[in-house]
Amino acid sequence: MKILNPGDMDYKVGDTVSRGQAEDANRKLSAKKQQAEFEAHCEYLSAWEEDKYTIAQANVALDEKGRIVPELCNARQAATSCSSRARRSNTSTSAPSNWSRWPRV
Repeated sequence: MKILNPGDMDYKVGDTVSRGQAEDANRKLSAKKQQAEFEAHCEYLSAWEEDKYTIAQANVALDEKGRIVPELCNARQAATSCSSRARRSNTSTSAPSNWSRWPRV
């Protein structure tokens, strides 16, 4: 999440934190304190950066922890289509081409 207005927290405008961190920090504030305002944040990769990752299609099923559900999924590796094993995944973000990325193992 990208911080838009830190309110009465120690965050700065533009900081990026996980949704859980931002929501937990807001819950811990007293009623008289101003909560932080935040929005979803997406990291975009250049073509050179994308080549470092195996990139699965964005419509692949994910569990509640953001991990890939199917054992095999359609993916792209260095601009070549392939099937990839889900165990290679450890992060999830949307790329401009509407795919999700996972570092190669």
